[in-house]
This record gives sequence, C-alpha cells and structure tokens, in this order.
Amino acid sequence: MSGEKRVEFRRSWTSHPVTQIVFYSTAPVQRIVATAQIMKVHVGTKTKLWALAQELGGGISRRKLFKYLEGKNTGVAIELGDVNIIAKPTTPIDLFGDEFRPPQSFRYLTDDEFLTIITHAEEIS
Repeated sequence: MSGEKRVEFRRSWTSHPVTQIVFYSTAPVQRIVATAQIMKVHVGTKTKLWALAQELGGGISRRKLFKYLEGKNTGVAIELGDVNIIAKPTTPIDLFGDEFRPPQSFRYLTDDEFLTIITHAEEIS
C-alpha cells in the first residue's frame, strides 16, 4: 500500500482479458483494500521476472520470488498502473453478504460486483 510495489506476481494467469484488479488482504486484515489498473502482463522465466521486479519495483526479494515460482518454468508479472487505496477497507460479506467468498488466488468479479466495490470505495475515499 506504500506505492513501492508496482508489480504483482502470479504463478499463472487467465486467458481472459482483465483490466482491473481488486486487492483483498488476507488474515489478519481480511478486507478489500485497494484496486489497480493493469498496465501490462509479462510472462517469463524467474530470472526475467526478477529483472522486471528490480526495474519496476516488485516489492519482493529474489529468494521469495524464486521460491514462489518453484516448480514452474515461467511465471507472470502484472504491471500495475494507478493503485487506488480504499480509505476504509471493507469485508466482502459487508458488500455482498454470506454468498461471497474470497478466493485462494484470484477470481473474476461480475460487472455488478466490481461496480459495488468501486462505488463503495468512492463513497469512503
């Protein structure tokens, strides 16, 4: 949230077009904390992604990145554009009720779910 991390790493990525990310902070926070625009998705080896992390600000050590990508020939670096921190983070249950469960890694939001998050963020920003 400090702004120094400009790249989000994943072991794999979707084949569907995605333009925005909603960040959910796991325990102990357990809240939706930010949204970000996706500028570019890079696919490459651990070494290539580490170089990108150094260039753009990956917010991770080489050791942690390589451990995270262990067993994979390639990984994914999602280059973030504008990051919008939500002033008053909220739980998905507060916005969507008990039927919404945060995923282990990522999940697609419906247009209505994304709009609800954005509207809530604008109201409290």
